[in-house]
Amino acid sequence: MAYSSKYYDPQKAKEYYEKNKKLKGRRSTKGMSKNQRNAWSYAKNQINEEKKNLKKAVTADAKSAKSAESETAKAKKAAVAEQAKAKREAFTEQCSTKVAVLRDKLKGMSKEQKVKMKEKIQAQIASIKEEFAKRKQDVSASAKSKKADISEQAKVTKQNISDSAKSQKASIDAQAETKLDAEYANIKSKVK
Repeated sequence: MAYSSKYYDPQKAKEYYEKNKKLKGRRSTKGMSKNQRNAWSYAKNQINEEKKNLKKAVTADAKSAKSAESETAKAKKAAVAEQAKAKREAFTEQCSTKVAVLRDKLKGMSKEQKVKMKEKIQAQIASIKEEFAKRKQDVSASAKSKKADISEQAKVTKQNISDSAKSQKASIDAQAETKLDAEYANIKSKVK
């Protein structure tokens, strides 16, 4: 019976196996003189320290770039919110002005005219208020959509930064392995 777990994926297990099946042996110091072993130890430590420092720099750069992207997205979203607020306030002002004009018309009329026109003007006022309320909702919905787009774009950019950092770290590892191999071969070939 095969292994069964909700966390086990046979396809991923096979991919992992294929990727990692080539085992690298340890670099043996057997047959090396004490000076060669000391030189190998020193060289290995220096290369590993250099690799560690390079990877730290890549991580710091990625963290800084992600932070900058977050701040940029935050500023863009604040600008969108401010524009939406300004539009809503302008709509409120326009609505108030139109309603005030209609109410002033009503005030300047005689009682008979007021009775005739009151319902019509009230309907116009309600229509104006409804229209501006819809405009405000549209502005708010548009701003919400823009902010969501900004967030999604920032998320994609940050993921790209992470992927790039991961790629750079893999390259650093490969270069360090190449240096280690070369240094090992160089030390091993020296006269004891």
